[in-house]
Amino acid sequence: MAHYELTPGLGLQIAGLIRSGCFVHVAAEANGVPRQVMDHWLKQGEAKDAPEAYAWFADEIRTATAQARMRAEYHAFTNDPRAWLEHGPGRDRPGDPGWTSSTRPGANAAAAENVLANPELMDFLNRLLEALERFPDAHAHVVQMIADAEFRKKQDSQQGDSHDPSPSPVSQKRI
Repeated sequence: MAHYELTPGLGLQIAGLIRSGCFVHVAAEANGVPRQVMDHWLKQGEAKDAPEAYAWFADEIRTATAQARMRAEYHAFTNDPRAWLEHGPGRDRPGDPGWTSSTRPGANAAAAENVLANPELMDFLNRLLEALERFPDAHAHVVQMIADAEFRKKQDSQQGDSHDPSPSPVSQKRI
């Protein structure tokens, strides 16, 4: 097996090709360094007590790779922003909605939290209704407002984004 020597000049040549868009192993092989040797040099450079030359080389390759990617991302961002959003950092990921998700109106309404299921809000509303028992008209009006809001929310989640102002058939019992 041939012996390959990592020199600063060779490291800079490989890094320069990477910065211009070559893949790491292609840049190495274009400079006469086989893939296995390149992998070994990078592994040595990533080690805890790496020799200085290998640590420098691994850092230079990591930096060159990041710079090449940054140039490619900037090119996509500038020349095809939609592709950049759909395939770049703005794309959807599990548990992390992206910037480009298209949604139907009201599609998220069904998934939205039911505010009336919130125990603190329910406690507040029950105390409010107790306070309004001495004022039957106000009590009935608040109950109707809550019922109407919940009714519209259910309609929106079933039909899209329709806002029907018609009153809800919900009774005026305590919530």
